[in-house]
Amino acid sequence: GPVTAVDASKDGLKLLVGTGSGTIGVLDVPTHQHATLVRSHNDITYGLALDPHNREFATASCDGTVRVWELDGSNEQIVEFEIG
Repeated sequence: GPVTAVDASKDGLKLLVGTGSGTIGVLDVPTHQHATLVRSHNDITYGLALDPHNREFATASCDGTVRVWELDGSNEQIVEFEIG
């Protein structure tokens, strides 16, 4: 789907990309590697935020969830919050 949200790490080495289909991508700028999260959202991703230490990031979606993910290469989901 179309890109609906983008956030960059403080050092500019990682980009998070959210899409209209709910997919979340992590782009490693120096290596041009892209990882798509297997389990992302079921609706539009409208918010992304990286922690200032580049260890975790949060995503928000129209599916009513906010999720927190590892940013260590595994991109594992840590927690999910149901909103609304």
